[in-house]
Amino acid sequence: MIVELRALTEGESLSFADSLDLSHLDFSGQVIFPEPIRLSGAIERRADVIRLKGRYETMMSLRCDRCGVLFQKELSEPLALVLAEQREAGDREDIYILTNGGCNISEVFEPDIILSAPSKTLCSESCEGLCPRCGHELNQGPCACAPETDPRWDALRTLIDN
Repeated sequence: MIVELRALTEGESLSFADSLDLSHLDFSGQVIFPEPIRLSGAIERRADVIRLKGRYETMMSLRCDRCGVLFQKELSEPLALVLAEQREAGDREDIYILTNGGCNISEVFEPDIILSAPSKTLCSESCEGLCPRCGHELNQGPCACAPETDPRWDALRTLIDN
């Protein structure tokens, strides 16, 4: 969705609602944004400064890095940017440069959404992971493997057993 901002006058605000499809992106072999991301917000001009305040929301499809289970997690984050026709010396780097006086809402949100994707994911903070010997998911309960013993204690164990 391209929003024309040349006609936006001082004190005027323009609301927007759009969606962004990032299902084509591959994050380490998985698609974490299977459904469109909802974008909403407003653009306003105050004292020759154009500000965008918005929010993006979606459900991410993630795989736990400890146990491998697929799970859903909500992503809902705010976004605030300054929009400008050109960058001047000393300007901050988080200024979005307008093209031909317009703003492509999807292009504004996409980098922030991609950077908000988690690099490590857990289905829960208490995730037990997998048994390193048999691969059983320990969140389901203990596995049938015998507990590992440290061979350095074998001599002491024979004294206790006698």
